[in-house]
Amino acid sequence: MKALKYIFLVFIAFSCLNKTNTKGLELLNTKESRKTDLDTVYISKDPLVELYYLKDEYNEIIMERDEFFSDDFKDPDLTYENYLKANIDNRFVSQFGADAYYQCYAYFLKKKYNSKSYNTERSKLVELYHSINRAYSIMAKGGSSFAHNIPRVYAYAEWDIYNHYVLNTTAENNTSYFQTEKDLYVDSNTRILELEEFKNNETLKLLFDSIHQKIENQFELEHVMQFQERFDYLISQQR
Repeated sequence: MKALKYIFLVFIAFSCLNKTNTKGLELLNTKESRKTDLDTVYISKDPLVELYYLKDEYNEIIMERDEFFSDDFKDPDLTYENYLKANIDNRFVSQFGADAYYQCYAYFLKKKYNSKSYNTERSKLVELYHSINRAYSIMAKGGSSFAHNIPRVYAYAEWDIYNHYVLNTTAENNTSYFQTEKDLYVDSNTRILELEEFKNNETLKLLFDSIHQKIENQFELEHVMQFQERFDYLISQQR
């Protein structure tokens, strides 16, 4: 009887181990399917930010970075923060590494949905975000953080499009208030330009005028305002 009991326990343990191995093999096979046979994978061909990986390095990245294949994408800042906390590898730890991480984030998020349907919205957001980054760079008299924002803008724009149009998690906008809200936004920027440090800066004025003219709907206004909030501390330091 004891012998039978022992054999039964061994059988159960072996079955559990076999199931674990099977799941591990299935996961490995899933990851293997991510790999590419291309010699070079272009993450970004944008003239401002070009990024590509040779086959071996690309395949290493996709085997390590499960978050880029998650069904539950988070915003880029939280995703990168979680990457740093996990401390699995040091590939993207430096500032330049972070730039590449945000570019990879945008690349893989675009692959999750019919991203070409939003080419117009994407181009517009990227253009507006770059303009805001440049405006605050002028106000701050430069700084490396603004240079690093250039590649990261693409991740912010991609997340905003995905979150707004694909997930539909943002609040429904009342377009009847668009002009009122835009006027308030313009007034807020005008007050910035009236500060003693900036009131004679024609380049800055033209840049903000261009931003205001390019904002044509509630979606653009909402996300431009959210993006610009990242820089508010710079103005508070000027006062």
